[in-house]
Amino acid sequence: MKKSIKNRLVGNFMLIILITVVILEIMLIKGIKEYYYNNVETIMTNQIEFSTDFYSRYFSSSSLENIILDDIDVFWQHSDAQVQILTLDGKLLMDSLGVRNDENLLYPDIESAKENGKGTWTGHVPYDEEPIMAVSMPLKYQGTPIGIIRFVSSLEQTNHIIAQISKFLILMGIFVVLFSGVVSLFLAYSIVRPLAEVTSAAEKMADGQFKTRSRVTLNDEIGRLSNTLNY
Repeated sequence: MKKSIKNRLVGNFMLIILITVVILEIMLIKGIKEYYYNNVETIMTNQIEFSTDFYSRYFSSSSLENIILDDIDVFWQHSDAQVQILTLDGKLLMDSLGVRNDENLLYPDIESAKENGKGTWTGHVPYDEEPIMAVSMPLKYQGTPIGIIRFVSSLEQTNHIIAQISKFLILMGIFVVLFSGVVSLFLAYSIVRPLAEVTSAAEKMADGQFKTRSRVTLNDEIGRLSNTLNY
């Protein structure tokens, strides 16, 4: 009986601890991922806003095709990201990495940029195995969109950092569970031991050993029960 109660107590303690640790781990890892992804998006947004503003001030009188033909690197000279210039229907006019695509690009960030002024998308592209984040914004002439500028950045390094932090958090979670398991054993023993002594004393008294005394001195229900038996 003592072992059964102790196992149940430890099991219940560990279940609560495990559920709590798992929930916290998921929330922390998710929060860290959002934090790093938001940082990447913020950096790319600042860079793309600089390029669109520069174009609006100094090159909006020229068509996108002419700027590309003149080999003006105003769009990507302040960024290490892959830069793409597209028409409003998604036709790729220029890619800083030399990627070619004869089909219209219909990625979610491009569609969102046309409708909302900015679009962000994470996923994979056919020409690279690494996950990427893309940020798109419209290029405007006198307030009217005439094209789309798109910055694309690899998430490989960001995901590597997130993975390293996640591993550390998981190891810490395992340590917390193991440490809590040891503490649970002591807690369960402290609860079961006086109960076992009271049970043992009651059994002896039931056999006629009325001089039996229990050693339980806790000031709780078990202690009061022990005092009653001693009396």
